Amino acid sequence: MRSGLSVDESTTEAGLEAVALCYEYAYLEGRHALGSRLPPKETVRLGNLRALLHNPDEDLRKHRRIPTSVPVEIRHASGQAIGRSLNLCGGGMLVGFSGPAPALPTDALVNVTLGEPGATTFTFPCRVVWRRGEQIGLKYSGVPLQIRYASYPVTRERPPALRTLPSDS
Repeated sequence: MRSGLSVDESTTEAGLEAVALCYEYAYLEGRHALGSRLPPKETVRLGNLRALLHNPDEDLRKHRRIPTSVPVEIRHASGQAIGRSLNLCGGGMLVGFSGPAPALPTDALVNVTLGEPGATTFTFPCRVVWRRGEQIGLKYSGVPLQIRYASYPVTRERPPALRTLPSDS
């Protein structure tokens, strides 16, 4: 699927908004799964994100797939690989490469950073689910590691892309 590897800046920006939603979902879901008691606002936010990312046709997949095209760096035990996200969801992502996908075994742990270097980036711990040709399927594994903001200072306030759900209160 090489068409997903060529992208303009506006597509990357829109993709980063989707990444931000999935990042917040994985962060809250991960904390919840570890037994952390979420404050009421975060509990409401998690419920809203579950509703937004839920796939109504659960017979096929639990989460809705969101087409994206964002630069991806995968760091693994034997090095790193550069690709682009092709889609992502509340549970993981599909990454495409301009050549063969890195030869990573199923269940290998990797750290995946989405976004341009020097700009806002999101880092997720993931497990390799499958690898075929120029693509690799990854599942989030635990609480996301890091978010770096390039355009505004890091604060406890949500970035603008995460203020999109009006029913958060």
